[in-house]
Amino acid sequence: MAFIAQDLSLIVQPIAGVGLRMFSYRTDDSQATLEAADYIPNATRYGVRADDLVFVSQKSGGADPYIMVVSEIDASDNATLVFGDSLELGPYATQAEAIAGVNETRTMNPLRTKQAIDSRILDEDDFASDSAVLAPSQQSTKAYILAGPIIDARRRFNVTGDGVTDDSAAVLSALTYMAANGGSIIFPENCLLSSQVVIGSTSKGFNIIGGSFLVNNATGGIKITTTAVEHTIYWSAHVFANTATAGRPLEIIFPVPSSWRTHTVILDRSRFEPRVLNDSSYRFTNGVRLENAWHGQANKCVFNGAENNNYTSCPIGLELAGYSINFDALSSYATNVTTGFYAGTECEGFRAVFTNAVACDIGFEFEAATGNDPQAVLIGCHTNVRERAVKSTERNSIVIQGCLFYRLGTVAGYKDLEIIGGTGHVITGNSAYLGGSVENWFVHATDVDGMIVRDNYLTGRWHHVQLEGTSRNVSVSNNRQLTLVAASYADELVNNSSGSDNKLLHWKAESYSTTTLNASGTTNDIDTATATAITWATVTNYNEMGGFASGSPTRITPPAWVKSVELSAAIEFASNSTGYRLVTIRRNGSTVVARSSCAPANGTATSVNVAPIRVTHTAGDYYEVVVTQNSGSTLSVASANTRFECRPVS
Repeated sequence: MAFIAQDLSLIVQPIAGVGLRMFSYRTDDSQATLEAADYIPNATRYGVRADDLVFVSQKSGGADPYIMVVSEIDASDNATLVFGDSLELGPYATQAEAIAGVNETRTMNPLRTKQAIDSRILDEDDFASDSAVLAPSQQSTKAYILAGPIIDARRRFNVTGDGVTDDSAAVLSALTYMAANGGSIIFPENCLLSSQVVIGSTSKGFNIIGGSFLVNNATGGIKITTTAVEHTIYWSAHVFANTATAGRPLEIIFPVPSSWRTHTVILDRSRFEPRVLNDSSYRFTNGVRLENAWHGQANKCVFNGAENNNYTSCPIGLELAGYSINFDALSSYATNVTTGFYAGTECEGFRAVFTNAVACDIGFEFEAATGNDPQAVLIGCHTNVRERAVKSTERNSIVIQGCLFYRLGTVAGYKDLEIIGGTGHVITGNSAYLGGSVENWFVHATDVDGMIVRDNYLTGRWHHVQLEGTSRNVSVSNNRQLTLVAASYADELVNNSSGSDNKLLHWKAESYSTTTLNASGTTNDIDTATATAITWATVTNYNEMGGFASGSPTRITPPAWVKSVELSAAIEFASNSTGYRLVTIRRNGSTVVARSSCAPANGTATSVNVAPIRVTHTAGDYYEVVVTQNSGSTLSVASANTRFECRPVS
């Protein structure tokens, strides 16, 4: 008996990112009972293939539902349905229907159907005998075909999944078949891989929708190299390290894309982690790697390299290489690796939403991108790392919004956000807690052109924004407890604004401690009636702006970005009561910008102080302290109480 063609309809619905075709057929009460000889005519027309499953349930009544299998498609294009390979749900019928989402009209929810399969409600142990048929009362039914086909790897390819038997060869056979034919496959739990499973080429994309693998070798778990364009590989299975030196759990390599043809990989609700957590006997030596994966996705995945707080055993949690463009990390998690999420030089358009990197050295790292659209976006992410929450090199349009950053440990030089180069960066609405007793950087930017740092909520101590190199067009505003906004070693820094309501904010140069030069350790003997520039030996306070160098020991040369400085000096002459003492601060060796003089003290050392004065600074200007005395003999300058101070103001 043929299923009536006009009652066979095609409905395409996504199941966790995979399009599964569902065929619906309804009988009426006058139609004969479904039997093993039933078939679907014009199978190719409707996309029916061998090994497709047919879900059969009664429209009314309490009879058990069945799953039938398409055994073959004959020369007449008829898809034959066989009961002998079918699954009788038996006592699980009610639970299976509830999980599968069968409602009063017997329509099925595709996602719930997948959950029923994943949860082993549909299991090969419940397959009926060859004699199993529907009773005559089971008329008025509805049939569903889940195209794929969905294959049970344990039944079809003898994958044992007992965690002891080496399943490498069986898994290789299964994936080789899938790579050639496409469809969907379910693996059992605990498939032991004593050697890496390598698929060298594929003709079609395929779906892995259940199971887990134990990597018991140093080479790796599964490596898939696709050879045709426009493939989609859907992966929803766990991979566990089963040894202390387990190799890379999963690697998928697509060909370099031509034109706008895409190669998509979807990692869905999968865990890549040690089989036993917090045990040094189980580690990965590297993480998941995807190459040339366009429009890919990691959804609710875990990338865990080693035992708790081990940063060095596994370099990367998830690595995107080649032309992996427009990749989304959604609600995923990386931990116990050196770098949580890494995007290489050709990876454009990385987006992370509600994704966490915890117990890593670096949370997210983006290498210099050469394409036209190299942006990276983080929204609602959380990090708790030792060195960098985010590190970006030569990428445009880094957008970080609504994230939470914690510092882990006390590694010196910690930076929440290190941004090197690029333009159009936006850092807004984030929260950071740095803590500790050393200085920290919320944003450390070098050579950026255009950046907004706004509306960030910072708690703890010493949150800095540091601008270096040729950074320009930077706006910093409306941030809570931003204790320092500074530009250091900058050749050019223009068109900046601080805003008026950064709490506890000092803008740019004002944030620096005064650079104080001391003459200790030098000999300054001043000849009579000879103007002499003091030679400085040490920096007794900060030299953050890099204004003093031992090669020019008489000078302070503020960097080019400084627009004004505050200068002061104190000179102590040896005891002599004859003549006068004069101290000047000069710009570029000749222009006097400040001076102070006095008669010498009688019988004691003479101190001359130049009060602080603010002067306009131009790039290249340098400043010196020049002293003159006319005692008639050489006088020394006391090193301990002689100093020169320069504080950048703007």
